Amino acid sequence: MVATETTPHYSREQRNPNMNLFSAPTLPAHRWVIGMDNVRRACWRPKSGLVGAAIFASLLYGFVEPGRANVVVAPTALTIGIPTGQTRALGSITATNTGVASVTITWADAMPCLYTVTPGPHTLAAGASTVFTIEGVCPATGSATLSGTGVPTVTIPVSITTVPAIGLNPTSLAYAGTVGGTTSAHTIGISNVGGGTLTWSASSNVTWLTLSPHSGSNAGTITATMNPAGMVLAGSYTATVTVTAVGSTTKTIPVTLTLTAASTSSATSFSLSPLTLAYTATVGSPNKTDSVKVTNTGSTAITVTWADSINWLVAVTPGITQSIQPGQSGTYTVTASFANLAAGSYSGTTTISGGGIIKHVPVTLTALTSAANTAALTWNANSETDLAGYKVYVGTSSGAYAAPIATLPKTTTSYTVTGLQTGTTYFFVITAFDTAGKQSLHSKEVSKTMY
Repeated sequence: MVATETTPHYSREQRNPNMNLFSAPTLPAHRWVIGMDNVRRACWRPKSGLVGAAIFASLLYGFVEPGRANVVVAPTALTIGIPTGQTRALGSITATNTGVASVTITWADAMPCLYTVTPGPHTLAAGASTVFTIEGVCPATGSATLSGTGVPTVTIPVSITTVPAIGLNPTSLAYAGTVGGTTSAHTIGISNVGGGTLTWSASSNVTWLTLSPHSGSNAGTITATMNPAGMVLAGSYTATVTVTAVGSTTKTIPVTLTLTAASTSSATSFSLSPLTLAYTATVGSPNKTDSVKVTNTGSTAITVTWADSINWLVAVTPGITQSIQPGQSGTYTVTASFANLAAGSYSGTTTISGGGIIKHVPVTLTALTSAANTAALTWNANSETDLAGYKVYVGTSSGAYAAPIATLPKTTTSYTVTGLQTGTTYFFVITAFDTAGKQSLHSKEVSKTMY
């Protein structure tokens, strides 16, 4: 609506000289655009510039809604699943103040199976969030509320259930076969040992083990088929069957396969003893030998060949190739060198092949720290009643020691220092300390040179 009135015009000199309410240029007061006639009439005050200013400000600002808070939650419904074998589980609701004013909100519910863990009443500034962590202790359905002064109450549906759980039988699988041989199968029983509905899926991590079916609900049976087609080497293989379900802990089944070589002729075969080699000695020890016996278990002569790429195996006798008659055995004597090896563990694999058959022999070597690079210390026990223990000090010059290398209980009167360097002389002392932490003077110094 456009309202037009005739109003007196005053010069600047006619206004109160102490007032500067209208110092900025303004439109003539006789043309107002307003929404209601009564407001226009209420604003008509030709003889009072102050009243006009106040009512003009009211028109500008009086209809602006005060700042308010607003609370939203995520998720809008709370579902808590209690795992099988447990009596409680946690869930959470995030509350966010999307308004422009702060608000104090409070969680409330009337569900005996629901506990509020944290927090209690919480004040949220504008734009802030908080997380209510809730504990469910038994299956139930209901609702909870978040409320605060000046904001609508938010109702949150709540459901507490026992979650499904995967049961497997058997818990492991073992297969045996020959290279290029026929398939074999085992079955896996799946059951729901929890609550609700178990919707499961199963997978294998290798191509030689296939599963059928791959998925199902609640109880079911999986056929796990081993197929050696395409596998060319005899040996031991492993696989894993993984069963997953929504809301349930994933379960796995370990699988082993022992695959023997298929003879090119029924008359050709051999066996090995032992199936592994292991060497152990201190660093710098002389060479050590071990042996593998190869027995011809077929009905015709066989020629076998040794092969390896292990640099610390330095000799194989009588040679890498041997011819063995049926029922007879040949021996490979294998020498390992500990020269130039640091302390530690080493491993590798050798092969023995013949008559179209390949067999593997794992080899390990353990190099130990030399016993010569240690110093064994012993001392007489102190007799003080407040004795707490002993401290061991070592240095490479007489009378100069760093921090103690060992702190020992009072019942210990010996200690072996290890890791000492060849060609170095070491100096050792012991101190005693009491229950107050006070130390005695150094013991008599002893020394040892590492050769």
